[in-house]
Amino acid sequence: GASCGPVPGCNAFDDVPLGSASRLALQFPLEERKTGVSLVDVWGKRKNGGQQIMSLIDWNAMSAPWLNAQAGLEATHQVVLDGLMRRMGDLDGQRILDIGCGTGASLLALADAVGPTGYVTGVDIAPPLVARARERAPDHVEVVVTDASAMPFPARHDAALCLLGTMFFGDTRAAFAHICKGMQPGARF
Repeated sequence: GASCGPVPGCNAFDDVPLGSASRLALQFPLEERKTGVSLVDVWGKRKNGGQQIMSLIDWNAMSAPWLNAQAGLEATHQVVLDGLMRRMGDLDGQRILDIGCGTGASLLALADAVGPTGYVTGVDIAPPLVARARERAPDHVEVVVTDASAMPFPARHDAALCLLGTMFFGDTRAAFAHICKGMQPGARF
């Protein structure tokens, strides 16, 4: 996997197929979201305050289709998660940050990989998704509602994983630089 250092141009996961997940995300029409602010609005303005717009989104309405389709989404994303987990290598006993943990599929995989002596911190900006992830999380997993691109880091992590959440960062380079501050030197990302 990649390591924390210069992040721009990172291509650590080039061999993981992402097309099906991207196509699935586009299946949620704006009228189903009923948020007043669409992800298209956010992405269109990401270089000019996209994160501020993210705070305006009605996450209850935005999360409802994802919660309703949880089983199908997790099945669709499983091939990507499997590829990421292979790239992560041996995680036994490590502290892992799961960025954009959603409903918790990646949290469960990471919790299993770190074992009872490890610890996983899952973060997501959507409170309803965090609530679902907390329902599923074992004792050595903490799930927090926060913006990973600006969150405080009470502990340094040995590795970070992000299944599909980086597309929500307003400034991807700044977000990765910030996240690397919460990582141990040489951490995998």
